[in-house]
Amino acid sequence: MTERSINSGSAPQIVIRSGGDVLVKGWENDQVLAESSGNWGLEVKRKKGQIEVQIGGNGQVLVPFGSSVKVYAGRSGMVENVQGTVSIVAGWDAHVVQSNVLRQASAGRAMDIDCRRIEGNELNLTAGWHLRCAIREEQNVRYLVDDLGGKWQATTGAGSTLIRLKAGGDVTLVTDQAVVENR
Repeated sequence: MTERSINSGSAPQIVIRSGGDVLVKGWENDQVLAESSGNWGLEVKRKKGQIEVQIGGNGQVLVPFGSSVKVYAGRSGMVENVQGTVSIVAGWDAHVVQSNVLRQASAGRAMDIDCRRIEGNELNLTAGWHLRCAIREEQNVRYLVDDLGGKWQATTGAGSTLIRLKAGGDVTLVTDQAVVENR
């Protein structure tokens, strides 16, 4: 196993690229700590005001809780407990759990999103297979869904925020809001 770290401050901008699977976890520290389990290389550097992590194979990256992260995974990517913004693009599966603000997500296979809110008033989520979506604090959302069952719409509250969900399998919405479905 190879390990690299860099001092980052409490709310850095971080870009993580992995050729394989990557797990990104928030932690109470002012360092970014990256680990790689293979011999495909690991690089951590500061570039143009952000921190870049390059993992040749599979790895794990610990980031300060307040980080904003962009994750590009060749296979599966998981982001846990990040309080800044999260963007994730994964060739296989994408998971975002216990995180604050979602900016972007797409996956070649399954996707599981569980966060507090989205950035802005519009979001597109795309998965090649099943997609599960829980955006906890968004109360006025119009969902446009295109899944295995066809196209349908659902609205919570006034519907002022637009979230498009496209999946090759089933879309599952998780909300504690009253939902009005329109086929």
